[in-house]
Parts: sequence; structure tokens; C-alpha cells
Amino acid sequence: RGDQRLVVHLQATAGGPLAQDGNQTGLPVDQGSIAIEAEGFEVVQVHRPRSVIRPPDPTARSHRAAGSARASGRMDQMWIGLLGPLEVRDRDGALVPVAGARLRTLLIELALTPGKLVPTAQLVDAVWGDEPPAGAGNALQALVSRLRRALPEPVVESHPAGYRLLIEPSAVDVTLFERLVADGRTALPDDPARAASTLREALSLWRGPALLDVAGVVFFQPTRTRLNEL
Repeated sequence: RGDQRLVVHLQATAGGPLAQDGNQTGLPVDQGSIAIEAEGFEVVQVHRPRSVIRPPDPTARSHRAAGSARASGRMDQMWIGLLGPLEVRDRDGALVPVAGARLRTLLIELALTPGKLVPTAQLVDAVWGDEPPAGAGNALQALVSRLRRALPEPVVESHPAGYRLLIEPSAVDVTLFERLVADGRTALPDDPARAASTLREALSLWRGPALLDVAGVVFFQPTRTRLNEL
């Protein structure tokens, strides 16, 4: 009306510029505050600008890329799922059967710490518990040979002290889940929206009870409990 003006200020609570029309980086409007100065006006409606494009997050992008690769059926390496029944997929996304309870137990124990050496004694405890066979080292070696034949890639490495599964942590759902949970919790104070998205992605990895194939094995109970409590 005449010379009177309605002034609307958009101010981000955490600092930094707000984007206009999604062309600049900044904070989302729903985390900012809207202050209205009006003289002689009745404010009927305030239109918020469109969503803001955030600065790229390399960690989140790598998680999304891994998820997209699994969904498309093409991955950079084999995939091992432990959050539910044991699941092994090759690079094309095809299921790879791993037959035999002991063979599956061996793979589960190796896959819980991908890329790290698992001592022979620890593997024997995981597979046979309190009833190891005579010549347990030789029995384990024979089981490892069977596992190598079952897997689609040569990823089981021998070491004088034990064995190692040579795959990236992001190729095992347990380690990917743990990383996503940690990222989500870190993001929560400053970016609740990204935290919620990251934690939803983590939960989507679950296909059933953790380590279902060894649910009755005492050796794995601490790990199952820890995963359920994350």
C-alpha cells in the first residue's frame, strides 16, 4: 500500500548463506528461521524458496554408490550379507551357494573383519567350539580349501598365523551398517535430515536377524548382541 513495504528475512540458525532457487549451497530452509517485519499489513502467506542443494559429501556419495550398485545388480566386487541368512553375491549380483554349516560359519567369521587377519585358533573356536577335531589346523586348512572353491573370487589369503578375507569393508553388510550408523550419529546434531537418511540406509541392509546361520552358536552371541544394540 503506497510506500509501505513488507520485509521478510530468511536467516539460517547455524550460519552460512541460504540458497536461492537451488543454485547455491547453504542450509535447508526448514532448519532456518523466518522473521517478518510488517507495518500495516496482514500477512496471509509466506512462500518458502525451493530446497537447497547441499555441498557434496564424499562419504555419503560412496554409500549411495554402493547401494545403487547392489540395486542394479552390478558391483565392483563380490558382496557378503550377514544381517540375515548368509548371502554371497558375485559381481553380477548372482547368488553364490555356500553349502555346509561349517563352511558358512568359517566365512561368517572371516567376513566380520574383512581385510584383517583372523588367527587360526579363533577360527577353530568359531567353527568347532569346545569340540575341535584332532589335527584342528589341518582340518581348518581343508575347510579353507573348500571355501576357496565355493567363492566366486580368490579372496581368502593364507598367513602363517591364520587367514584373511581380502575384500573391502563396504562389501560386507555388517561393516557397512556399522559405518553408516556411526556417520548418522555424527551428523545428527548439525544435520538431522542427513542423519535420518543415513540411518534409514543402514536399517535397509537388514534382511533378518543378524548372523542367522550361527544364531545358536555361543561363540557368536556377543557379536549378535552388539549388532542388535547399535
